[in-house]
Amino acid sequence: MNLILTFTLVGFWHGAHWNFLIFGLLHGLFMTMANISRPVMEKFNRLSGLSAAPALLKTLNQAATFLLVSATGFFFGQHSFASTLALIGNITDFSNTGIALRQMLQNNDFILSLILIVFMLRFEALADRPGFKEKFIRRPLSVKYAAYLAMLFFLLIFGIFSRQEFFYFQF
Repeated sequence: MNLILTFTLVGFWHGAHWNFLIFGLLHGLFMTMANISRPVMEKFNRLSGLSAAPALLKTLNQAATFLLVSATGFFFGQHSFASTLALIGNITDFSNTGIALRQMLQNNDFILSLILIVFMLRFEALADRPGFKEKFIRRPLSVKYAAYLAMLFFLLIFGIFSRQEFFYFQF
């Protein structure tokens, strides 16, 4: 109950709208359900064989966390409960799926985002390996500088440098 109350208050701290309270409440419920279901999930992981594949289990856990947190974002980013329900309704309306899918695949930003997500997930998996940092440090200076320049280049190309209002001031 403490987690639910705390996260609901965190939602209220973000703004005095129902959406923010629901945002916090959902986070609290997810955390509480994760704690309550931990023994059942551990048993399921053992019986299903997922415990024997820790990398797969970690990936599935990360995907589930990402999806749950993303679902709460619907409530966080909207200005009213009605607009949140409309957004969820539009997302779950599959009557124009073919058109929407075609538009997404023609959008270079979407494709680039997918490529970058795959790259970041792969890099995270590599970075978690024991000794990765030490191996990188021992690389020749030219390799390290190439990596640093690639990151800098990425920031310069895709960074947002225009003046924008701080995110929390928009509410």
